[in-house]
Formats: sequence, structure tokens, C-alpha cells
Amino acid sequence: MFPSLDQIERLAYDRWEERGYAHGHDAEDWLAAEQDLLFTLNYEVIARYRLDGIAPEVIGSSRNRRCRFCEQGAPRASFSAPGPVVPECLGASTLLTMDECDDCRALFLESIEPALERFATPWRTGQFPGEGAPASIPIAAYKGLVKLALLALPETELPYVEDALEWVGNPDHDLDGRAFQSLTCHVGFCSNPAPFASMALARRIDDEAAVPYLLGFLVTGRATFQIQIPLCVRDEDLDGPDPVMPQVANPPGGRRRPGERVGVVCPLAPVATRQGRRAMANGLPW
Repeated sequence: MFPSLDQIERLAYDRWEERGYAHGHDAEDWLAAEQDLLFTLNYEVIARYRLDGIAPEVIGSSRNRRCRFCEQGAPRASFSAPGPVVPECLGASTLLTMDECDDCRALFLESIEPALERFATPWRTGQFPGEGAPASIPIAAYKGLVKLALLALPETELPYVEDALEWVGNPDHDLDGRAFQSLTCHVGFCSNPAPFASMALARRIDDEAAVPYLLGFLVTGRATFQIQIPLCVRDEDLDGPDPVMPQVANPPGGRRRPGERVGVVCPLAPVATRQGRRAMANGLPW
């Protein structure tokens, strides 16, 4: 469902009113109203977690532990103490998971977390494109954000994202990478850090709506990262062009604070071809 012009106009007016009727942000108010309505009319929040709570919060059960990614359980897979859902490179977190085996955790630590840290840190600390923040997101970093969302996803939704779970666990990031070039990461940013770090997941309300089925949000520092969970079977039957993903709603389902920028769309970084990777391995320009 797309918002009507009347709905957008009313919400844009409310934003202007909240700013004390100050002029100079008309286009920004209109775009923010349009994107917030696109989200609130089409999604419901199905999970929300604070990441820096006083006491730890654990996802999963200590009995019959099974890894969400490799689907192995004990004793075929080893499980240590619950690990953080959000890696330390994105800030201390009290949200923990039981559903990640030691081998997969070690694989992610090596194969995707360094790329995620390099991508997210400039945004978290308040840099913008042209000032040090990356304008595109490497596929390994995108997998990192998807991995966080999959760990926090309610179990009832897991049957719809089995291919995404397998894709995240594949360390060959360039394999079939060109098939994912339409993916984008929306980054919203503020002049002041968020009062607390959080993450959330939202689910499409109407199966006929031309929007992705699952969205993941991560709020940390001065940035909000929003991604679509790809390879979801609930998106396979959508008719027409590619689904439209609303730009970052911060917090999910809420309205942006007056003066807050809508954000930046970071497309997936180009994937090296097999010929290019071979040339790089041989130290040749390409």
C-alpha cells in the first residue's frame, strides 16, 4: 500500500509544526513523511531488542541447542557459552544467542565481521560520504547485517529464509554475487548518538504489497542501518517490478525527529569477476 498525497501532506505539515513552523526543510519533510508512511502502512514490528540493557537477554534455549546456520546440533557441533548477537566491533551488547555453534561463530568472525566493521564504523562515529564513510557496502558487510537479523528473527519465520541462512554461511562472497546487485543498505544518521543501541525486525502485513517481506534494523551510535533479508520465499510470488523498500524509519515504525536527515542509500559494491580475481591473485592490474 502506497500513501496518498493527502496522508503525506498531513504528516509533512505535522513535522513542520513540530519544528516551530521554521522554513527551509519543505522537501525534507515531504520525503520523510512519504517514507515513514510507506513503512507504517506496510509493516509490523515482530521483534525489538535493546542491545545495552542492564542484564543479559538470551535468544534460544540451552536445551537441544542447534545452530541456525549449519543446522547441526550437539554433539556433532560444539556450543560454548551464549555469544553476542551483535559483534563487539559495533559496540558492547547484552543481547546473546544460543543458536550459533562455535565453528560458525569462528567462520563469521573471520569472513564477514572485519568487512562489517570497516563499513559501519565511519557511519557510527558521524562521518558521511566524502568525509570517510563508504558510499557502497561490500557483500561481506551486507551478509554481516543479514546474519544479525537472522539470529534475532523469531523461530516461526525461519522456514521462509532457509536459503538466506545458507547464503550467509558461505565464505565465498563473490559466488553468485552478481545476482544480488539490486540489494541496498539504507543508512540513516543524526548529529547526536541514539540514546541507546537497539535492533528490530519488521514483517510485511499484506502479501500483495510490492515491498520486501522482512526488514532488519540496527541502531548504533549515530547511525541506523536498514536491510532487506534476501532469498525469502515470501518474496518469490510478488508480481511486477522489484519490491520498493522504504528508506530508514528511525526508530522502526516511528517518526524521524525534526532536522534528522532521511539517510543515504548504499548500493552493493561491485563484485569482482573470476578473471579479475585471478589477475589480483597474480598481482596483475585489471
